[in-house]
Amino acid sequence: MIANIMQIAGVRSEGDSALLLFVVYAFVIVSSLYLITYLVCLILAIVKRKQGFLLISAIPLYHLVLVFVLLLVWFLFE
Repeated sequence: MIANIMQIAGVRSEGDSALLLFVVYAFVIVSSLYLITYLVCLILAIVKRKQGFLLISAIPLYHLVLVFVLLLVWFLFE
């Protein structure tokens, strides 16, 4: 989380494209929101133990896949 804050506060180089900046900031924001996603899904899974338990449990996994895809896109643009 501290690394994401440092990434946002850092100085950008002038040759970066707008698309690269979008991908980098999207990665930073999505990876920062993972903890909130995990905690919300954990609380919902505890409250609703029998209703939609598997669907709620899979949401953090989909979030991690999104983070991984954004990381791959970032690597492709570098």
